[in-house]
Amino acid sequence: AYIGDPLGAARARLDEGDLEGALEQYQTLIRKKVHLEEIIADLRQAADRYPRLPALWQLLGDAYVESNQLAEAIDAYRRGVEAA
Repeated sequence: AYIGDPLGAARARLDEGDLEGALEQYQTLIRKKVHLEEIIADLRQAADRYPRLPALWQLLGDAYVESNQLAEAIDAYRRGVEAA
């Protein structure tokens, strides 16, 4: 259903609780530097729901780096280390 819409697919996986699959999809989008603002919003919301998931904080940090929000990236990476 989400062919050609990787952001929609990532969101659907997140909604279904498929965190690993969702994070993989988001990671691909972050590497392509597309939809960064939407991805950051999605991952911030997910981090509120799953605060003890280091991979989620790592990915959020990566998204912040790609969008030149370095202070936010450092904070996200720090929270990921604390969650580990």
